[in-house]
Amino acid sequence: SNSLILGNGAYFSDNPLKSHEYTQPTNDDTTRILIYTKVILGREMFLKNVNSVLHSPSRDHHSVHSIVSDTSEYIVYRLTQALPFLIITYK
Repeated sequence: SNSLILGNGAYFSDNPLKSHEYTQPTNDDTTRILIYTKVILGREMFLKNVNSVLHSPSRDHHSVHSIVSDTSEYIVYRLTQALPFLIITYK
């Protein structure tokens, strides 16, 4: 499993390959599930460094936009900012 490099929040990416890294096979086959989610980011706080104790973005921000790796990740700490839209099942 991947560590939470930016604290305990809900992690999203616009790159499905990055999201795939967070999945685990179900049952005994290679079936995996991604949930396509609409996320309200609001004003983003940009981070270039790991901060595993982060619990919220800084004052006057609503989400974190991580550019720690080559693929952007978006983290929200209020689950009401995310709306599951579509379940994608794949192998």
